[in-house]
Amino acid sequence: EAKTIALDALEDIDLEKVWNELLHRLWSVAVDDYHSPDSQNERRMEGQQINARSSLYQLDQRLRKALSAAVASWKSGDPSLSGDALREKVAKAGKEKKRILEEKPEDVDLALVNYCDLLYSL
Repeated sequence: EAKTIALDALEDIDLEKVWNELLHRLWSVAVDDYHSPDSQNERRMEGQQINARSSLYQLDQRLRKALSAAVASWKSGDPSLSGDALREKVAKAGKEKKRILEEKPEDVDLALVNYCDLLYSL
């Protein structure tokens, strides 16, 4: 829809009438607010709430934290550990984490304990 109003140069222009016509044309069509900041923020918050209720998401976060702690421990415990050896340990741990998450264990605490045992045995 056109957002302009044709004016006759010879007629006396009533600015209030022109302004009201413009407002009517601007606001008569619904605007999709999908990309508005409020709409995006609402969807983001909804996704975060869904994740917070998901035990699998929580397990994934706990496994990530365990791996980060293990990497810090490996680095500080053995300064001579090469980058390749560290990458190999992290790759093994990542494969095990993926396997655990694919199994979708019912006892997430036991799965976390078993994962930590594996990390410290590497």
